[in-house]
Amino acid sequence: MLAAILACGSMFTSCTSNEDSPVQPEQPVLPDQAAMFVQNVLADGRYTPTIMAVGEENLIYLRLDVADYEEAKAEFLKLLPEGVAETAVEGDLYQGIFVEATDYTLFAPQKNVSDSISFQKVHPLMNTAFGFAWVDLSPDLQEALQVECIIYMLASSNDDLDNFVTCLMGIMPYSMPDPEDPTHLICNVPSQEVWNW
Repeated sequence: MLAAILACGSMFTSCTSNEDSPVQPEQPVLPDQAAMFVQNVLADGRYTPTIMAVGEENLIYLRLDVADYEEAKAEFLKLLPEGVAETAVEGDLYQGIFVEATDYTLFAPQKNVSDSISFQKVHPLMNTAFGFAWVDLSPDLQEALQVECIIYMLASSNDDLDNFVTCLMGIMPYSMPDPEDPTHLICNVPSQEVWNW
């Protein structure tokens, strides 16, 4: 009888202990979007490291030549991991050559933080000199890519006449013939902010 009581008691204990410790569901593994972005940039061999002289300093950036702003944006969106495009919010502008900015968030689970990138549209008057768009990178992404930003530049050819005509067409919307000399153009910068930059 004692053996039967002990057997029943151990059976109840084991049943109770199973109910007290339910199986925990596995936590979903979140993708490292920051690392995926870096991998996407490095895997695209068209992005080349370049140096731009800005005042007395040199800006090291990744360059991709494109035909226009629409192509620049399409190429940038190809670099974003799945789900990042949906994080887009209007960003703050901090320099006069930009007319709009869109910020995106990249999750980095190993650090439990998010990296941010900002896609900034360059003022049309400045496209020849400064490209169509700049991608401002977080410090971690700058370190991973060994550059300060990504710039989508106006594609140029080896033909000087073609390049001259392209530059001329860029300033035509802001120009008018000189009334005293029709062979000259007067170019009007559309905003004081752009001129100051």
